[in-house]
Amino acid sequence: MVRIFISLALVLVLVALAIMSIGGNPLWLVNLPTLLIVGVLPFLAVSTVLGFARMRSAFSAAVNRDGDISQLEPALVFFRAFGRAVNAAGLIGLVAGLVLILAGLDDPLLIGPNVAMALMSLFYGGLVHLAVIIPFTAMIKNRIAESNDRELP
Repeated sequence: MVRIFISLALVLVLVALAIMSIGGNPLWLVNLPTLLIVGVLPFLAVSTVLGFARMRSAFSAAVNRDGDISQLEPALVFFRAFGRAVNAAGLIGLVAGLVLILAGLDDPLLIGPNVAMALMSLFYGGLVHLAVIIPFTAMIKNRIAESNDRELP
């Protein structure tokens, strides 16, 4: 679990350093409407279908090395569904941003923030994949492979 937080922090620091290296401000990456779309919508969608208890057990099954092996397959199902929901939320944010761009073409001051919303939704979706979905899915797959190796004679 600590590895995941260290990896997430490292990704965020590297992105911030890359932005600062070209003279930018890392706070440019904070966009509240997009955070709500990509950060909250996938959790609500998946928890509506699978439930909060299954979501919690999926995260605990991934990090708990001594946990029940039978929880790994449902956890893998959860993270695959969560990945698809994050992709869909990123696309929803992109389309919403594009609609806002087209709706506000008569006001040039609105074009920049709306483009930012459209692009940031894809950025946040990719960041969630890199920092959450891929590591947790890999941990679960590794534990499944280890348990299968132990069961073989």
